[in-house]
Amino acid sequence: MKKNLHKNLMITERLFIIVFIFFLLIFTGCKEKEPLESIQREDDQIIDKLNKLIDKDLPSKIAGYSFILFDDKGELWSAEGGFANIEKGIKFDENTVIYTGEISQQVTISEILKLYEENKIDIEKEVSFYLPEFFEGGSDRLKKIGDLKISTIIKGLTGFASISPESLKNYRFDKDLKNYLEKSNQIYPENVKYTESPLFIDLLGLVIQKIGGKDFSSFMDYQIFIPNKMLSSSYSPDKKLKNVSLFYSSIIMPQDDSLRDSVIKGNLNILSPSTSMRSSTGDLARFYSLFIDEDPGNEFLSRNTINYCFTPVYQGQLDMEGFETGVGWKLTNTDLDYAGKVAYFTGSFLAHRVFIILLPDHNLGLVCACNAYSWEEKGDLYTVAVNILKEYIKMKFNIEPPSFAKPAEKQIPENIKKKISGFYFSDKGILMLDVKGNELHLSYNGGYSTFYYFKDNIFLPVEQNTYKEIEFIHPDRLILRFDTKAKLVMQKLITENYDSSFSPVTGIYKAQDMYAYPASFMIKQYSNFYVIITDDAKEHLLVPISKNEAKILCDKTSILYGKKLYIDESGEVMLDNAKYSIMKK
Repeated sequence: MKKNLHKNLMITERLFIIVFIFFLLIFTGCKEKEPLESIQREDDQIIDKLNKLIDKDLPSKIAGYSFILFDDKGELWSAEGGFANIEKGIKFDENTVIYTGEISQQVTISEILKLYEENKIDIEKEVSFYLPEFFEGGSDRLKKIGDLKISTIIKGLTGFASISPESLKNYRFDKDLKNYLEKSNQIYPENVKYTESPLFIDLLGLVIQKIGGKDFSSFMDYQIFIPNKMLSSSYSPDKKLKNVSLFYSSIIMPQDDSLRDSVIKGNLNILSPSTSMRSSTGDLARFYSLFIDEDPGNEFLSRNTINYCFTPVYQGQLDMEGFETGVGWKLTNTDLDYAGKVAYFTGSFLAHRVFIILLPDHNLGLVCACNAYSWEEKGDLYTVAVNILKEYIKMKFNIEPPSFAKPAEKQIPENIKKKISGFYFSDKGILMLDVKGNELHLSYNGGYSTFYYFKDNIFLPVEQNTYKEIEFIHPDRLILRFDTKAKLVMQKLITENYDSSFSPVTGIYKAQDMYAYPASFMIKQYSNFYVIITDDAKEHLLVPISKNEAKILCDKTSILYGKKLYIDESGEVMLDNAKYSIMKK
């Protein structure tokens, strides 16, 4: 009897302890969630302010849309509107599936870095080391591609121009890639200029497939999407996903509330590590929150590797190219860099548009997407995204965007005024300065700006634009500084010293060979000298060697680097060995 009583007491005691621990866990679990709930409550004013930034007419411009502001712990605020499918009345929201286009590259690169951290690949090895059978028996061009290091590919420094898979029909990278790589051209030296080459990211997809031991799409599901609860994401065109958005080329919402649209009918049968990922803004917010997670236990990528992604791909890139890029990211953004470090990237596929912006210094990110074709880099989607971040930063961190102060108009000192007009050149191009009254007019790469004299030898722009100031550091030299913090040192051109016997026919020239680079260029005359212009709008000085030949003054980031212009006796123009014909007006 006593034994049974003692046994019952022990059972009761254990039950009491279990129940106590259960309630304790519930209580402590609630305590852990309290800060997140309090953040939402104390941010009611911020949320209300952000809501007001969303124009009710936004769907008429970008059809369906979704914005999600997030930190490393998840969603802070969101807004959505418009339609994923106008005909069926299906709303666009954070679960709507869209094609992410070039955003696919970032996820593929992330997996490469993950394999690197797991010691399964070495990114400093040539890509052919992991794919010897792919390059075996290939052309010299293909072998040259095989000699590229994986690190060069993920940094976008291959120098190759490749056809974007989004322009291909029924493209399957694991079957078709070699054929397209054989047509790729290296138009810049390796490791000197950022060049987006989607097919080279597809090449990394083959590496992932080889190391993973299964098809690329399934392996990415296993490695990235499933662990991060990205249930609306896939690279495979064959996988059935719910709530997939249509593509719209134009959206009109008349006063009678009827909707008229133009649906883009495209062949989407594409499997490409660089292009074909489908996802939702909800999934993307979960994925990109990992890049701002400071937790040392972050199992996605180490903090050192993430910092590697946010580091310029080579020293001096800002002055060389005017911007900086990281591993899979663009790092120069003058709209938001006043708040600290910025990393962003865009993706487009037919009419789906996606934008990712991270502010790592503030543990903050924004993902946004829409499904209308009426979007450009600084179009409606981007403008709203930037305004959201600016407002949040101002209210949450008390950081105001800098205001532009127009300089006062001053008289230019005569000793400066009389010697600054004219042409200035460097291997970055050529610019023209012209003094009119108290204004200094700048013309550079097709752009124009007006400056007022400030002090000493410095001039400031009259309007807010890409320029910060012009400083004359010598009677014949100047520094042009940009708002990106890049700078340009240029020398005044003494036109009297130009060899007048060199006189090519001005106009637009087109290559006779379809594989030649550049495909076309323009020769233009200023005063008594000539410049050559390619599709980047930069004007480079032609420096005569003889009456029939000229060097092109440019640096290694130019497509014209190392080339000479030659005019034969018949008047035919050549760039090195490529022949060009002038286009008739």
